[in-house]
Amino acid sequence: MCTSIVVNRKKTIVGWNLDLLDMEHRVRAADDGVYIEINDAKEGWLPLFGANGRGDFVGMPTCWPYDKRSDPAGEGENVMALDIDLLLQRKTLQEVRTIAETSTVYSLPGVTFMSALSDADGNVVYIIPGQGTLCYERPAYKILTNFSPFKQDAETHPWMGWDRYQTAEAMLRDAPDDFDVEDCFKVLRAVAQEACPTVVSMVFDVGERTAYWCEDRNWDKVHRHILKPSSEGRTTMQVINFFDSDDRQHWLDELGRSDWRAGAFLRDLLRKGTFFDAVGEHSRVLLLTDGDELISFCTYAEKDDIQPTELTPWVGFVYTFPAHRGRRWAGRLFDEVERLAREEGVREVYLSTNHVGLYEKYGWEYKTVLNDMDGQPSRVYAKRIETVK
Repeated sequence: MCTSIVVNRKKTIVGWNLDLLDMEHRVRAADDGVYIEINDAKEGWLPLFGANGRGDFVGMPTCWPYDKRSDPAGEGENVMALDIDLLLQRKTLQEVRTIAETSTVYSLPGVTFMSALSDADGNVVYIIPGQGTLCYERPAYKILTNFSPFKQDAETHPWMGWDRYQTAEAMLRDAPDDFDVEDCFKVLRAVAQEACPTVVSMVFDVGERTAYWCEDRNWDKVHRHILKPSSEGRTTMQVINFFDSDDRQHWLDELGRSDWRAGAFLRDLLRKGTFFDAVGEHSRVLLLTDGDELISFCTYAEKDDIQPTELTPWVGFVYTFPAHRGRRWAGRLFDEVERLAREEGVREVYLSTNHVGLYEKYGWEYKTVLNDMDGQPSRVYAKRIETVK
């Protein structure tokens, strides 16, 4: 149960109550954003809610009752991935809106997560997987609790938050032109929950790029953090091909920091000059870098550990260094793979793994089980490459 509020008066003020039961969370303040993160058993800390230095805000209420149309089925975009891409400034609100309006957006199996998104101009986008997308150009105010705005109260559920919506609506309908941070906290306090407790209440003064928050309904203990505008906090992160680098030895040293046996094997292939013999002469090693630091890496190759097979090409050796996990940086590598595949006219890319529930979040679909080079069964995933029209 959560409540999202956007108010456009003299200022744009965004409010968010995170109501959470039995899930580990934390608030992390950084130069480029204030992130409310959830500890995922597989991916570590994930930044799912919060504000960034560009002026965007991301909330993700659960829709009650659950709608099975939000379950993954065929090609599409993951709503959680879109939210994180906006929050981490990989995509703009307009880009996310375009994707949502032109593609199928799904949630995770068995749960319908909705997106409550806004930008520095006070524009609002709601994405309800399986149902549709709603867009509002700088509305006077908007509220999203836990029912679908497409269905309103046509279906009922104890956690749908109809009462919270009505309470916030009554308070915002006649909100003064000087509606400010303190006023927003009053609304959040009025709709805060105890049964499924409100664990974080956050208010974002968009114009001032300042986030305020309290935890566990301790309204007298409000934290404050000023964000750097995105022009000041811009990352130097980029994806490069190892073989295009003028300093391959440096990146070999960076690969050597990996504590993963397969990563050490990849480094040896590169160091000994046997990489192309192993995986094909047109293969690449993609490195996600931030300055001189290696963040994440993978291969885009003709062959991987499923041999022999007619399936090609493959993404392999996917690894993100522990300090950078939970921010879905591998998605940047997958974006580059898709770009390269599209240029080459490839229609489908494959990946071999024993992980379940990980790569699905990036749009990969389970295909089959094949034996690897050691004779062990491995799950094979595929990703369709859409042609840009």
